[in-house]
Amino acid sequence: MRKIEEAYICKLNKKISINELIELRHNNIELLDCLKNELLCPICKEAKLSFIFRKSTPYLKTKNGEKHQKNCILNQPVMTENERKNFIDTAKPITIIKQLEKINNLLLGNKSSKQSIGDSSEQHYQRSNKKIIPHKRIDYCLDNDDLDTIKYFYGKVNIRWSYDNSKNNYWLNVLSVNNKINYCNIKITANVYLHLDRLYLQEYNNINFVYLGKIKKYNNKNYSTALKSYCLFFDI
Repeated sequence: MRKIEEAYICKLNKKISINELIELRHNNIELLDCLKNELLCPICKEAKLSFIFRKSTPYLKTKNGEKHQKNCILNQPVMTENERKNFIDTAKPITIIKQLEKINNLLLGNKSSKQSIGDSSEQHYQRSNKKIIPHKRIDYCLDNDDLDTIKYFYGKVNIRWSYDNSKNNYWLNVLSVNNKINYCNIKITANVYLHLDRLYLQEYNNINFVYLGKIKKYNNKNYSTALKSYCLFFDI
């Protein structure tokens, strides 16, 4: 079963996040009752969804008997962990970059991506006959099953850089848009950092961010090591 983090509401012509549904559950249960039968897949806008409220991990899921469009990414089989690692190890950089751009356009709603770490060319998101790498919003709660596994992590974030003098590494600090939550720190080696365009080595607020990699927890903090420099995408 796939946990879904957003729903599309046709009557309102907008998406509603799991966080907004949780807030309605606490503060406006009447409105939630009115909307619960209007929740559709945020991608294909066809399959009906159910809101499952659990104190630990509330989520949305596809209702029993409902079907997504054939090419909807929520209808595609998921790669195993080994298949995901092999994809990163063997795919051409341009293929991964275009996948990051597709995630940005499809899930964060931008139609024209502006900047990415790498080159660009035509390469479409996986079609229905291919397995996909699962995706997870980094600006929503990360559960244990989101950690130590390769996924596309994406969301609206603030970006800051820091330097670890003792280890000669740089850290890309991914923060909430109010700077109150540190979602993840991604280690960038000095060699990679020196080859990045200066455009990316600045502070940014409220930007679209997509990252293909694995996030781990250490000392109650989330961190990651960039598997490839081109696995990062900023829509600046």
